[in-house]
Amino acid sequence: MKPEHWDKFLEDMANSFELKGRYREVFSIRFAYENWHKNDEEVWQLAQAASLESYKKQMTDVYKQFAISSNGCPNLTQGIRGAGKFEKLRVWLKETQHLLWLNNLAPKPLESPFYVELLPIELECYQALLQPGAFVRIKAPPQMGKTLLLDRVLAQLRSKGYQTLHFNFGLEDSEIFTSYSQFSQSFCAGISQLLDLPDCLEDYWSENLGSNRNTTKYFEKYLLTERTSPLILALNRVDRVFEHETIALDFCRLLRGWYDRARQSDRRGGIWQQLRLVVAHSTDVYSSLNINSSPLAGVGKVFLLPEFSLQQLQDLARRYQLDLTDVQIEELMNLIGGHPYLVRQAFDYLRDRQVSWQEFLQISCTDSSPFSNYLRQLLWTLQQARSLAKAFLEVVISKQPISLSSECGFKLQSMGLVNLDGDKYYPRCNLYRQYFSVHLEEINK
Repeated sequence: MKPEHWDKFLEDMANSFELKGRYREVFSIRFAYENWHKNDEEVWQLAQAASLESYKKQMTDVYKQFAISSNGCPNLTQGIRGAGKFEKLRVWLKETQHLLWLNNLAPKPLESPFYVELLPIELECYQALLQPGAFVRIKAPPQMGKTLLLDRVLAQLRSKGYQTLHFNFGLEDSEIFTSYSQFSQSFCAGISQLLDLPDCLEDYWSENLGSNRNTTKYFEKYLLTERTSPLILALNRVDRVFEHETIALDFCRLLRGWYDRARQSDRRGGIWQQLRLVVAHSTDVYSSLNINSSPLAGVGKVFLLPEFSLQQLQDLARRYQLDLTDVQIEELMNLIGGHPYLVRQAFDYLRDRQVSWQEFLQISCTDSSPFSNYLRQLLWTLQQARSLAKAFLEVVISKQPISLSSECGFKLQSMGLVNLDGDKYYPRCNLYRQYFSVHLEEINK
């Protein structure tokens, strides 16, 4: 039987052990549940490696990464080869790390030498959550570092004795989003499970009340009523909720209602002040809601994650031990801006592939670049909304910033594709201009 949430577990393990690019891909494919009983000859084709030998070399590097880490798999490289290494690491992941991960004890890359501190945001976010009834939103396009920031802030709060829960909507089954009643009951049951409390929905759910009133009653009368210390509840990947507009609007009204209750000075207000909420979401999905009437407008404190500065890129390059000149760092900034994910993809590629700087620049906008998967995903998203694709094509082919409709401009900015110059839009970086001017032209013919 497939272990619970195994695919998400593999993703988190790849993050914890800093597997990037091809190493991340071959690890995820080799240890996918459906591939456990396949041999290397079968798997290397699934991984689309250049050859069986190339695949084996990549897997050797993956095993080495798990072996050299201080919290890695014990004795992974001693006296075993090939299939033996796979089986040893598979058993260790399944029987040791997976159980820890399910209990929210799995190692996280909080002290990674490549982590760039988001000061003063990290400190301000932590301080905001110390306040009674706090409501914090961490808001940024995909791959900007929301989850890592969330993990670091929660770790600081735990070290001060606060109880923290990390509820990830990315783990929810699709069927949960078919009705708001089902969504609400699943949400309540999930929080109960994280608190190691029995599911008591039957005792608190009334057919005569709507889902938001039932959910509020379940929290107020059951989950929060006996608390003597604050509970930090972090809701991650809330963009999964925002994909379903009707559910998203009702859920946002629920959160707004809880925030308002915590502002009251009566006994009920005191109960809700024990709950501190953190909501992390990607604004590209949030933009599907009415941009003129955001259901969370004015609620709590919002933190917008910035890009890396030129100085941070220079510092990170030194930590990667890359021999890049200031001019080359400026060229990189000109190509990809300070987007955290793209920067790390570039530095991982330069460190692991050992290509020259000119070779890197030449392939940067091709399907051989370290950015290809990310760019293809953005392209696919644009293809689902032809009006948005057409608007962005106009932006990338123009030599000057241009005007767009407020809706298109808002959505493209939420996706992290454009910046504003006054009231006009231009591509966020030259990588987007070069890649999308070609690929969007093809789909708009």
